[in-house]
Amino acid sequence: MFKELKMISLKTNLITFILLFAVGCVGLWAEWKTIRTVVGGTSDLDELTADQIHDAMYVEGTVWGIYDAYANTTKGTDLVSQEYIIPVGENEYMGMVVKPKYIDQCDALMDETWAYLFDEVDTITGQFRVKGTILSMSDDSWRYFREVLKEDGMEDMDLALRYYLVVDQYGGAETGEQIIAIAVWLILWGIAFWTLISALTGRYQKDLKKYCEETGAESKVEQFYRNTAPIHNLRLSRDYILGTGEKTCFLPSDDLLWAYTYIEKRKKYGVITVSKHVSIKFCSKDGTQRQHPVGSEEQGKQILEQIQTVLPWVIVGYSDELAKTYRSDRQSMIKAVEERKLQSDSAFGL
Repeated sequence: MFKELKMISLKTNLITFILLFAVGCVGLWAEWKTIRTVVGGTSDLDELTADQIHDAMYVEGTVWGIYDAYANTTKGTDLVSQEYIIPVGENEYMGMVVKPKYIDQCDALMDETWAYLFDEVDTITGQFRVKGTILSMSDDSWRYFREVLKEDGMEDMDLALRYYLVVDQYGGAETGEQIIAIAVWLILWGIAFWTLISALTGRYQKDLKKYCEETGAESKVEQFYRNTAPIHNLRLSRDYILGTGEKTCFLPSDDLLWAYTYIEKRKKYGVITVSKHVSIKFCSKDGTQRQHPVGSEEQGKQILEQIQTVLPWVIVGYSDELAKTYRSDRQSMIKAVEERKLQSDSAFGL
């Protein structure tokens, strides 16, 4: 019986595992640049040579000069970023992308760099400390970058590297955002494997296992399982209730106090229902609540009708008053149900 129940859980949860695992894989693949950045650690921008520079490299260092600006990005009338040409390695050049808050500092360093190149000052005193990720240039940036270098008189275009340093960025997006995204995808992976392992190890049958171990009634439960026809994957008798699916829902019938159809709706914008999950909620005398999923409200209605037939003493159907009583005065419900059970037992000569 346990092996069979475990296989049912495994088959049902396998779809969940595959879905979560696949979504996690897609998400992690999308964050590959950030993962590569994390694995690569932090490099010193000042010590890099041209052949050491690669995509998704996280660096920290000082920009000692800025030769020119070659592009900017706007959104409507708002400036989003500015791109500059900076020296790197021995004699090479690459781009640098900064947010508007750094533009004044970069423009000042660019003016000072030109003053130094034309011998107007003896040294460049301005410095721009940066942290960010080196990424491959977009096609547009690469074209503008080369055009400005040619306009500035560069003859050896082999010194132009198709990379730019995106300041305050970690991997493929703003610093920290991608780390959170990676954590989310890894959590999805964790849930996927937890689901699979729980199904393989029989964790979803723990209530049934505990009951059989404490009462020694495994053979009796097994006989009930084999001899009782299910209704929408739920078996019930005057002795036991057992539902199969992702998780095995089990409780002795004497423990059941109240049962009703539970509908969970998820809405978009608080108005549009995007999904609906229907289940039968079993409320025990000790306050424990268990759920058995069903395919529709009609199936839920059929199960409740079966409960009323097999366990006529159990309270069936939902009302706010019953919910309030179950929370605050469960003993009165227990007393009423036990009296109804005595009457039922007498009618059956039990």
